[in-house]
Amino acid sequence: MADDAQTAAQVKQALALLYATGNKEADTWLQGFITQGYGRCLGPCALILDDAASQPHEALFAATATHQTLRKMQLREVATQRSHVVMSAEGAVALRRRLALRCSTTPPGPLQTRYALTLAAALLKSDQRDLVAIVASTLTGAPLAETLRALPEELEGLSMHPNLREQRRSELDDGAPTALDAILAQAQPCGAQRAFAAAAMYVKRLRRWRDVPSAVSLIASAREAMLRADGDVLESASSLLSAAIEQSEADPSLADELLPLT
Repeated sequence: MADDAQTAAQVKQALALLYATGNKEADTWLQGFITQGYGRCLGPCALILDDAASQPHEALFAATATHQTLRKMQLREVATQRSHVVMSAEGAVALRRRLALRCSTTPPGPLQTRYALTLAAALLKSDQRDLVAIVASTLTGAPLAETLRALPEELEGLSMHPNLREQRRSELDDGAPTALDAILAQAQPCGAQRAFAAAAMYVKRLRRWRDVPSAVSLIASAREAMLRADGDVLESASSLLSAAIEQSEADPSLADELLPLT
């Protein structure tokens, strides 16, 4: 812990130097801190994230370093290569709980999004099943939408066994109706932009979105938003409608659904 605290202080010093002067040596040191392997950055990053005095840019750096590490790491009893992290099953559970808590208690923005991505990566690499249901029963509002959206986004880029990746793809396909039900139920606290963006990730996983009432409702809301929204809401509404149209084109029996959406 003492070493982690010292390293956390060094990280903050390097960040201060980098932000103040653009010091290249500080940048190189920080990159080395993230990529040193064996999960050594996790302890210092946790201390930075737990420190109420940490500045926003310090917390975002620590969250990003944690995310990048979890995406590549493999839990092992003994570490024999840089991607291995020695962590017990209980430790992994505790880590996921901390990530869920941080995601839930952080205001919407870049830091919350990073926590959601990190939590998604940790869940996808865990021995848990039915991840969509776990997220739907654990999180609410913006954290729910961000994490549901992150699950399929993170899946394809994670370092993991091909068989597990394929298993997770099937689980997300099967869990799409549950995800859409949860997004619709939390649409107001989620906010339209996050709700539409998350829904788009799961509408495209359905065989027939017309058979899922929550998908129909969200798509109808996106159509309305296209008439009056702008900015990020307009973009996410468009992505949801595009996902619905893509699914309709993939199934000739849904060709009649294209006209109302265009």
